[in-house]
Amino acid sequence: MPGPGPLTDLGVGALVLSRHLADLEERRLAVRRPDPEDGRSQLITLTPAGFAELQEAGDSRSALLRRALASWPETDARNTSEVLDRLSLTLNTYLREHADPSPPQHAPSAGNPETG
Repeated sequence: MPGPGPLTDLGVGALVLSRHLADLEERRLAVRRPDPEDGRSQLITLTPAGFAELQEAGDSRSALLRRALASWPETDARNTSEVLDRLSLTLNTYLREHADPSPPQHAPSAGNPETG
């Protein structure tokens, strides 16, 4: 039974990931190539444009947080950042150690036309 890996870390299935990668390739933000060590696998690399877009997205999020937390004392903002980093690390570690290899099952929401 497969354990945790890149797809379980992302929380998406192979089909969804493939669609996202196809979109990135179409936008020339990423390229796929066969893995020379495993013909069943592919290696994905961001293009320079992909790296630039990733950096821009990170910069935008950072600027938003700086504006949103401008009224906070600097020590509060720094402490919150450290606690969130620790929470993220703890959750990722927990998920790797307690991975369920089956895909997540989402309960239908109320009023969903598929459920009647």
